[in-house]
Amino acid sequence: MKKALEFDAKQHYYEPHHNDGKNGTYKCASCPALNNLAYRGFIPRTGRSVTYQNMAQSMRDVFNFGDDNIMIVIVPALALQPGAATLDLDQFMDDKAQHSINCPAAPTRLEKNIGNNIDIDMTLFNQLLSFSKNGETFSLEDLAEHHHLRHNQSRAEGPHWQFGNSNATCALAQYTNLVGVLGRNGEYGLQTLYVEDVKRFYLLEYLPLAYERRELPYYSVESTVLNDRMTHHIGFQF
Repeated sequence: MKKALEFDAKQHYYEPHHNDGKNGTYKCASCPALNNLAYRGFIPRTGRSVTYQNMAQSMRDVFNFGDDNIMIVIVPALALQPGAATLDLDQFMDDKAQHSINCPAAPTRLEKNIGNNIDIDMTLFNQLLSFSKNGETFSLEDLAEHHHLRHNQSRAEGPHWQFGNSNATCALAQYTNLVGVLGRNGEYGLQTLYVEDVKRFYLLEYLPLAYERRELPYYSVESTVLNDRMTHHIGFQF
């Protein structure tokens, strides 16, 4: 089940920024979820000097991410600067983090070797929206078909890129995490992803108006089940 997220609106007001805004004062990530946390002040609004503890706790508080899924995000970032206590959000576009967290074949971001991999690419975003069969919702199978297209686009744009198991899992998780966290009751049960929610999440980098937080944490075992459903639909095997 899910319940409405409760927070102090005066403390966690919405204030979006652009990467390197105000002469480099603000830093943003290529991950809309992390930017969401900064825009609402669950982590430092500047996106700078974010502690790993603060990032992990905010992911629990807002998305109810399970600790194993949190570590999948944090460990590659920590590996970039061993021993460091904090990081800036733009470090997530580093090559090592990019291939571990914000992977190739991202739904709405260009590859780093092609161009800007932090800001949303509207051509890719509109391409994603076009995969909704009814214009109102996405099924997991709709997302699988879009991922298959992005996979082929990424391979064509980066001929030396290898799509191994790690990258495959990461790329799929960008979709399954949306379903697991933002999905709400509808045609496909609680795994129904609404187009209006996807627009708000990617365009505003903020939670949907109807957002309700999961009561049970979103562990990797659940995302793995969703990954398997997607791969089965497009005929891919790990």
